[in-house]
Order: sequence, then C-alpha cells, then structure tokens
Amino acid sequence: MSIQPRRRGPRPLTAADAYRRRQAALQHALRTFTPWRVLDFAPLEAALAQLPDARLAELECALRGATIPDMQRLMAEGALTAAELTLYYLARIRRHDVGRLRSVVEVNPEAPAIAAALDEERRVGRVRGPLHGIPLLLKDNIATGDRLHTTAGAAALLEAHADRDATVAARLRAAGAVILGKTNMSEWANFMTRRSSNGFSAVGGQTRNPHGRFDVGGSSSGSGAAVAARLAAAAVGTETYGSIISPAGQCGLVGHKPTHGLVSRDRIIPITDATDTAGPIARSVVDAAILLRALAGEDANDPATLGVQARLDGPDAPGAGADGLRGARIAWLQHDARRAGDAEVRRATLDALRAAGATVVEAPFAPPKVAFEPIMLHGFKHGVNAYLEATGAPVHSLAEV
Repeated sequence: MSIQPRRRGPRPLTAADAYRRRQAALQHALRTFTPWRVLDFAPLEAALAQLPDARLAELECALRGATIPDMQRLMAEGALTAAELTLYYLARIRRHDVGRLRSVVEVNPEAPAIAAALDEERRVGRVRGPLHGIPLLLKDNIATGDRLHTTAGAAALLEAHADRDATVAARLRAAGAVILGKTNMSEWANFMTRRSSNGFSAVGGQTRNPHGRFDVGGSSSGSGAAVAARLAAAAVGTETYGSIISPAGQCGLVGHKPTHGLVSRDRIIPITDATDTAGPIARSVVDAAILLRALAGEDANDPATLGVQARLDGPDAPGAGADGLRGARIAWLQHDARRAGDAEVRRATLDALRAAGATVVEAPFAPPKVAFEPIMLHGFKHGVNAYLEATGAPVHSLAEV
C-alpha cells in the first residue's frame, strides 16, 4: 500500500507577513499618489529656451562635482554667469524631478531675472560674497514673501502666501543667493500623525531617493534629494530632531543642525521653538560652511539669537585660518555601531580637528532621556497657531487645519 504525500495548505499568515503587505500597499499608494501641486514651467519657457542644448552639455561637464567656490571662480573668470547657472539647475529640475524624484514642489518664476540682476552687479564690480549668484532651494516650511507658496506640505495651506520673507530667506537674498524654489518635505515635518511617511506630502507627493529604492529620510526630504540629484548648488532644511541629519545621511550629503540660537527661527512653520532650527544641506563640507555662515546671525524677531552676532564677528570666532578651532572643546560621541573603514575615517577626522587647534574629548554616546513628545506637542500647537495668525494664512488655527 503506497503512502500518499500529505497536501500542504498555504502557510499561515504571520503578523510579520501582514505588516510587510501593509507596508508594500502603503508604499505603492504613496508612489502613485497624484500631488496637489504640479511644477509649472510655463512662466520659465522663454528663459529656458535661451540655454542651448550644446551649452547645457558643456555645463554638465564643467559643474559635475563643482563646489560653490568652484562656481564663484568660473563666474569671476567670465566662464559662467549666474543666469546660466540658474537656467542649468531649472533645466535639471524639469528633466529629472517632474514625475520622478518629486523633490521640488515649486519653482520660482522670478529666478532668471534675479540671476541676471546679480550678473549686472558683478559686471560693475559689486560681489556680495561667496553666495553671489548661487542658486539654492528652501524647504517648504520656510516663508518667502514672493510668488512662492509656503505650505509645510499641507493641502490646507496649498494657496498660502507668507506676508514676508523668513529672516533666513532675507539673509540669503542679501548675500546674493538666487532662491530657485521650494522643496518637498514630510508633511507638517512628520508631526501630524504617527503613521507619516518620510518625504510624503499632499502638496508634492512622495519624494524619492535619487540613489535608488532607499528611504529618503525626513523631514527635509526634498532638500536632501534635490541636492543629491544636483538640482541646486545647496539647500536649506529645518530640524527639530533629526530632520536635517536624516535626509543628508540617506542621500550621502553633508547636513548640519546648527547650535540653537545661531540661526533665526522667524517665519518658519514650527514644531517647537525649544529645538527647531534651519540649517544647510550640501554636497561638501565647504559648501555647508559657506551656507551656514550666511544663515547665521542675530535677529530681533528671534530672542534666542540675541548676542550671537558679537560671537560670530569677535576676535575669537572659530573657523579662520589653519588653527581656526583654537580653544574649541569638541565632544566626540562614541556610538556602538562600527563599520569597515570607520576606524580610519575616525582617526583622520580626530587628527584634523586637533591640527586645527581643538581639544577633542571622547565620550560614550548616551541617548537623551528628555521626554521630547510633550515638549513638541505643546510647542507645535502654540507655534503653528502663532505662525498662521502672523502670516494671514487661509486657515487661522491648528484646530481649523
């Protein structure tokens, strides 16, 4: 008598299987979501037509890997203009971002004219500094008093125009930067729901990591993806707890969360004043440092910054010369995680810091024990209500949102 093999039914669905299926369905829904705002290049078509394909190809070669000082050198030599540089980045946004990366939610129709005016300033001998004529992108929670909207990724603020520039935007304009547009972000900076997705907003859809199918990081997701894809020279993000560092790390960039009070929080849609700040996201340390220096400074609209200008301009200000960290005491936090090659990088970094005059104190990493959520919940309600009231937004309170 032959023994028939037992027929096995389908394997029971485990909790892990169910979770993976839900996540796959969620990611599919996010990728195929139709954003509330689509990039509009119609006002820029005439300007973009002024950049021939042959010149665009030349710029692709000349600017691959270029830092902000490299761009300044090319402009000083007459080999590049701010107008060309602006059109180059706008052309890359149109080619690589629309319907693909979704890192940019809005482009500035005035950018070519602003760049041309800065070229004229350079022609007559006025160069405002290292950001003169350099195109940058701003996260969509940083107010600008121009034709761009400021939405924090929220449909409720889709048509919201700020009453004026945030102080950081004004400082960048004064430094000669060209504001190209606004970047997508995790809606309400990942703080309106416990189930938000890094890089997703109703306004812009799902931001994708230009390096592949990896988490793009949040909440300054668009700023990170755009810089990694060379859609701007650099970008400004904001951070409460990881929102600059995370997308910078995920996209292979340099991200820096400045010391609280170094950069103004004025007219930035907040989570909490206790830890919020704007900061640079760039492809190199030198570019991040240049951008940070332009962002930093005292602002009467933000009490936390009062007195910072004296420290930035004083004789003991760090950063000048080969021993620019003389007198600085820097903590090096030791994480448990180690990867191949980490020891060499660590040694080289410590040697460079000490050579610049710093005293390096190595210490074990201890996660903070502060309960951040109550602080953020309180700050979010107070801060968003104050922002909406001050800017005359279409909705007037968090309750209305």
